Amino acid sequence: MNNITSKIAKADNKMNARKAWGFRKFFPLFRRAALSLFGAVVLLLIIMLAILVPEISHFDPFKQDLFARLQAPGWVNNAGFTHIFGTDQLGRDIMTRVFLAARLSLAISFISVGGAGMVGIILGLVSGYFGGYFDDIIMRFADFQLALPLILLALAIVALLGPNVTNVILVFIVTGWPIFARTVRASTLALREQEFIEAARCLGCNNARILMRHILPNVARPLIVIASFELGKVIIYESSLGFLGMGAQPPTPTWGNMMADGRSYLDTAWWLTFFPGIALVLTAAASNYIGDGLNELFDPRSRRA
Repeated sequence: MNNITSKIAKADNKMNARKAWGFRKFFPLFRRAALSLFGAVVLLLIIMLAILVPEISHFDPFKQDLFARLQAPGWVNNAGFTHIFGTDQLGRDIMTRVFLAARLSLAISFISVGGAGMVGIILGLVSGYFGGYFDDIIMRFADFQLALPLILLALAIVALLGPNVTNVILVFIVTGWPIFARTVRASTLALREQEFIEAARCLGCNNARILMRHILPNVARPLIVIASFELGKVIIYESSLGFLGMGAQPPTPTWGNMMADGRSYLDTAWWLTFFPGIALVLTAAASNYIGDGLNELFDPRSRRA
């Protein structure tokens, strides 16, 4: 009887130890998943507000009212409408302009990352699969471009082409493709000698089919993670160009030019820079949290016990 009781006690201890170990492993993963979920919710909320801003706002983002200038957050105008984020130096509603700026910033970021990804994927696949002089030229050009400070390169290109939305997008495509190309090339070099690629060649598949049907799907996962991080980086750089007057030009609102306009009023009207800055920080952080979560999902080896 004592032996049976002892065995049951040992079994219970082992089960409790497994539960404790499982919880210790699960808790860090849950914490990361919570941050990623938070990032996804914040990014989706900002996208929804950016899309719906004309429907949910009572104010024209471009209409000036000098009698309502520099009103603090929560100020109610004569019509009974509340300026939740206050008004700027020209009497325009800041909340409406912040979410309208989010529409432009997110559009520029998504288009830029998508374009840079397409260019980088094509060059990386061809470079890694065929090699030779083409590989050397593309990779040396990518190395040279990565050695230059991105913001200085972007400023030089925008100054040369002129400050507008189209040129900003072109700048981010031109400066963003190397990281995608290098990642795709490294994976392609490892995959092109695999047995399933040799089998595809033996079955008569041409190079284009091998690249698109057999290699590209196997390099897609890290690219999704990179795109998430690049999205946050482009949002920050786009705002930096706007702050320096090299992005979209007034009266089109961007987070960067809104903060630039508000820096002269930091002592008297802090809300002019605070709310665009908070929107920028939340959006960039949300994108990075999503990238971190995708990295955990796609690469289990990166999980810490």
